[in-house]
Amino acid sequence: MNKLILLTFVTLSIFSFNLNANPTIEKGFRAYQDQDYIVALTNLRPLAEEGDAYAQYVLGVMYAMGQGVARNDDIAIKLYRKSADQGHADAQFAMGKMYKNARAVTRNYTTAIKWFRKAKAQEHPKATVALEALCEQRSWLC
Repeated sequence: MNKLILLTFVTLSIFSFNLNANPTIEKGFRAYQDQDYIVALTNLRPLAEEGDAYAQYVLGVMYAMGQGVARNDDIAIKLYRKSADQGHADAQFAMGKMYKNARAVTRNYTTAIKWFRKAKAQEHPKATVALEALCEQRSWLC
């Protein structure tokens, strides 16, 4: 009987460990919000590599801000682009900012406007403001 209880305990422990080790967006984002960047990376990186647009965006933010990783705009923009190409509005807005501010890319207002418009089409609130400001400054582009 004791062997059966021990076997059950070991099986449940292994099963529980596997559940906790499984990376998820929820765990990754919660850890990111709590500024537990190691846990965020552990959960988001595999999902980003599998093509999850949200995970790609959050990792892009982490690299752009140097949160839990060395700041690296080149990696950030690659992650943003993957996410933005899948239609993620926050990533599209981030791409617009990268082109407007010349971070990891050559400044290109036309490309910034393109990304801001994509984000605006999805009702991203900051994209509307950024697009209007950029068009006011550079009306010949809009």
